[in-house]
Amino acid sequence: MNRLILVGNGFDLAHGLKTSYCNFIRWYLTGCLNSLHHKYKFEDDLLTISHQYSGYTIIPNFLPTTEEDSISAIKLIESSRRDWRIQYKSNLLKTTLEKADKLNWVDIELEYFESLSKCIKNDGSFDNKRVTDLNTQFNFLKKKLEEYLIQEELKIDEFIPNDRILEIMKLPFRWRDFDTGFNGNEGSEFRKIVNERSKNDTFPASNLILNFNYTNTVQNYKTKLQNTETYRNTNINHIHGQLNKASDPIIFGFGDEFNTKYKEFEEQKNNDVFEHVKSYWYFRSANYRELVRYLNSDMFQVFIMGHSCGLSDRTMFREIFQHENCKSIKIFYYERPDGTNDFHEKTVELGRHFTDKGKMRKKIVEFDENCKFPQPKDSK
Repeated sequence: MNRLILVGNGFDLAHGLKTSYCNFIRWYLTGCLNSLHHKYKFEDDLLTISHQYSGYTIIPNFLPTTEEDSISAIKLIESSRRDWRIQYKSNLLKTTLEKADKLNWVDIELEYFESLSKCIKNDGSFDNKRVTDLNTQFNFLKKKLEEYLIQEELKIDEFIPNDRILEIMKLPFRWRDFDTGFNGNEGSEFRKIVNERSKNDTFPASNLILNFNYTNTVQNYKTKLQNTETYRNTNINHIHGQLNKASDPIIFGFGDEFNTKYKEFEEQKNNDVFEHVKSYWYFRSANYRELVRYLNSDMFQVFIMGHSCGLSDRTMFREIFQHENCKSIKIFYYERPDGTNDFHEKTVELGRHFTDKGKMRKKIVEFDENCKFPQPKDSK
């Protein structure tokens, strides 16, 4: 039996990297605002910030002192300054900024899909110009995101593995995490395997770290695991590509082919609508096909580490979680400062990827207080 380890943004955050979309938006806005030193105007593909007078040198008094202040500075320009103006060329940026401000959380990929669905006209066809403009803006954000993540990754000389995370990755199978009530030959075979192995600790025959991040934080974990006899067969699949690697470009877009609106898209004769749909980007490398080969190779358990399992990757998650070889899904949860945790939210997100809720209940392992995932304050 194998183990598939899903690594999401929370994994990077646990290592001190500021890689959330909110962090990115604040960094981008800080760059826009700081470019106004001694200038009366800033403009790029997404917005324009300008002063009503252009005939003299200006030093704005609202520039942010930290990236955390950047959204507040933008809101100040919007609401109360008479001499400065801000014009959004992109509704995608505006809605993203508003959610980052109000919720301190945003999913740019989901916002892109929502914006794309609003490009449909009353007659059911797409407004081609709006689609083109939106894709241009999203491309701009994608390039900025890669630029930001490259800078963030360079801030850390070496990713020293967190002892707790390494300990989680080395866990043996706990056989009570598996349901043996499968029907037919599949059930009989699986019960036999469980009965044979439950007497002793059993470790995965193979580990695959499915890295949804663009960074390479997981590399030292692979090295550490491979240096042990038990976990020598450990590999990484950078399913969404890697920074600064033309042969494995980053995949940033939308990946829910089961959304009802998406099905409407396929009825349109407009290929531009699919410019940022992940399924078509997966063809640019062998990563997805290698994942499918792994899923087909043997039974496996899934570890979820720092991933929200949201809808922007539902196409892939359905393939993983509903696969006949997937026998167990174990969640490593985030504990908030107030003592609550996100285990419930993660189970709800997981549920959206199952058409058979009976199998969902058999596969998702119940809450275990020992499955807390390290947060930034815990990283060394």
